Parts: sequence; structure tokens; C-alpha cells
Amino acid sequence: MDFSDPIKTKKVFVVFLVLTIVFFLGAGTLGYLYYQKANAYKTLEAEKNQLAVQTQGSQSDFEKLKKENEDLKKQVADWDEKAAQAKTYTAVLDYVTGLVEKHNGFDNWTEAEFQQGRKLAQTTGNSSFVAEIDWLWQHKEVDQMTRMVRFMNAIVSGVNGSLD
Repeated sequence: MDFSDPIKTKKVFVVFLVLTIVFFLGAGTLGYLYYQKANAYKTLEAEKNQLAVQTQGSQSDFEKLKKENEDLKKQVADWDEKAAQAKTYTAVLDYVTGLVEKHNGFDNWTEAEFQQGRKLAQTTGNSSFVAEIDWLWQHKEVDQMTRMVRFMNAIVSGVNGSLD
């Protein structure tokens, strides 16, 4: 190319100048877009890290609550078991009070009534309670009130023992 012609030189200069301006404007625009995307990525990364920390905290809270729930379920099951044990004593008490009302005391019970009461006492699983019921049946020579007090003490001890 011959640069001796001033008009051609001007045209080349103007074209070169326009291309340089377009190049710098394009590079500036692309740089600005890159800068915005890099900042958005950093912000997104920071939010992701913050959410990861929150999720980890929530997960540990969830695990704690899960363990507490299991412990509470175990406590409820234990209390249900204790309540069921106490109900066996109240079943014996209900049966005996019905017989006391029927016979006006601890006398005049039939062998079948005693055996039914003894079976109920055996459902408690407490051999000393069953022994006390046997004693009350076998010692009719002892005053009725004394036997009643011993029976009530055995019931109370049994219920308290089942709730401990």
C-alpha cells in the first residue's frame, strides 16, 4: 500500500482510529460485564456459604430435636408401662372393694372369689403382694380392720413401687 497519497492516508488513519475506538469500547464493555459477573459470582458464593452454615446449624438442631424426641418417646413408654403396672393394683383394689361391700368385710368369701383375687394379684408380678393376699386369706382369726389396713398398705406400696 502506498502511503504517499494524503487522502488514502487519512482514510486509513480514520479507519484505524474507528477500529481502535471500537476495540477499546468493546474491550471496556466486556471488562465491565466480566467485572459484574465476577461480583455476582462472589456474592452468590458468599450466600451459598452462609446457607451452608445455616443448613449445618439447622441439621445439628434437627439431630438434637430428634434425639430429644426419642428420649421423650422413651419416657412416655416408661410412664405408660408404670401406669399399666399401677392399673393392675387398682384392678385388685376394685375387685376387693367389691367383695368387701358384698360380704361386709373380709369374712365369708368363697374359695373361688379368693382365687380370682389371687389371680389379679399375680398379674402385678409382685410376689410379696401375692404373699400378702395369701396371708390375708389364711389369717381369718386376725381382726378385719387389721387385715384391711395391711391390704391397703400393700396396695399403696405396690402402686408407689410401680411408679418409681
